[in-house]
Amino acid sequence: HHPLYSSISNHCERPDVQDMRENLLPLLRDRVHLVLSGHSHAFEWFRSERLPHTGLFVTGGGGQVSLRSTILKPSRFY
Repeated sequence: HHPLYSSISNHCERPDVQDMRENLLPLLRDRVHLVLSGHSHAFEWFRSERLPHTGLFVTGGGGQVSLRSTILKPSRFY
């Protein structure tokens, strides 16, 4: 439910989410090509050096129409 990464920092940088991310990244690396998550009220796309072959998408519109800056500047999270 919670995204591994999001430009909405209060949805992905809390200690519980950081711990989840650190536990999941080794399991996902080189095994998973796509991660879908919600929670953040945005549509975002990320690439991470920690998951170099994986697209990370946040699809948590929740009725709020917004296009976060990561779609427009995806290099922000490389």
